[in-house]
Amino acid sequence: MKSKSIACDLPDVLSEIHRTTARWNIPFGPACDSMELAYRKKLAIHVGNVAGVALLNADEDGEECACVDLLTNCTEDVIQTLLDTPAVAARCYWERNRYHHSEIAKFLKDAILLLSQDKNSTGWTPLGDVFLKKGIAEYIAPRIEGIVIDTVSPSRLEGSGAGPWRDFPPETSDIQIEAKQLISSAIELLDKHCATASEFVRRELRVVVPRSTDSAGSSSTISYPGRAVLDFPKRGLTVGEVAEALVHESLHTLLYKLEAFHHWVDDGPAWSQKITSPWSGNKLSLHAYSHACFVWYALAGLWFQLDGVDETVLGVQPRFRMWGSVKGFLNDALHHIEQEEALSIAVRQGCRALQSDIVDWYG
Repeated sequence: MKSKSIACDLPDVLSEIHRTTARWNIPFGPACDSMELAYRKKLAIHVGNVAGVALLNADEDGEECACVDLLTNCTEDVIQTLLDTPAVAARCYWERNRYHHSEIAKFLKDAILLLSQDKNSTGWTPLGDVFLKKGIAEYIAPRIEGIVIDTVSPSRLEGSGAGPWRDFPPETSDIQIEAKQLISSAIELLDKHCATASEFVRRELRVVVPRSTDSAGSSSTISYPGRAVLDFPKRGLTVGEVAEALVHESLHTLLYKLEAFHHWVDDGPAWSQKITSPWSGNKLSLHAYSHACFVWYALAGLWFQLDGVDETVLGVQPRFRMWGSVKGFLNDALHHIEQEEALSIAVRQGCRALQSDIVDWYG
């Protein structure tokens, strides 16, 4: 009997994102839940495909044979951890064409051995949360509500645009301490004043990578869904800024997963076209611009919920942040979207619906 396929309808998911993030007072529903399950199933299939390709190309004593054997016999907990790991998603699905099958097989073999605390294994687990020496944990990264705070592992910024694929030195102990305190406080803030957003952050993010920079900000990458890079300037960050960044990158993660099923932008010149963001002033691709519409709409809803929270707790003015999220929609932000046939019709319609709400509420 064939297994029942898992539905992932683009208009339904976008409509549900719109509904929930308008005010963050109702949870995500069956469309998003189904998409999340479908993404996890797709990723599991691709991890299995790695084993299949490895088996077809295996030498008797090679990495491929070891990978197949370990994948076949490892525990359910190890499999689930692999599926939770952004670096696994990058190698087995999003960037699988960048790697030779033997490279992916070796990565998975080493990851499984480390996650199984094999007594002969030394190295970092693929999530960057534990360093083991011959199976013994010598360093364990802090976790906050299941989210790894990675300031140390050498591959934590791979594929992020932070530089070539190389070892990154650890952050200072000051950044490690500050990041842990602020992320913990930000999640507590969301728990108290916007529980739907707090649950959402827990569901989407697997690892946060604090980074010392000159200015505040955050980023994520479609190839590594579930990883958020959080920029710490010398002036530091506020609890409100960190809460906003966590929700911001969580929403990107959800949209990245959705794009595993539905391409937002057709291949061609539209990918390289640059549009000035009415929110940040940055030059964005059409793809990033369409994401921005959903993200800034969600942040407007977040700050609506946080309006009235003591500013000394937040460290920012909620209404100022809310206006920063709203203003782009009131400045004819979507005239590019409406004219772009390369953009999915469902995405265009979804963006217009977001703008219509903002204009009705704030225009």
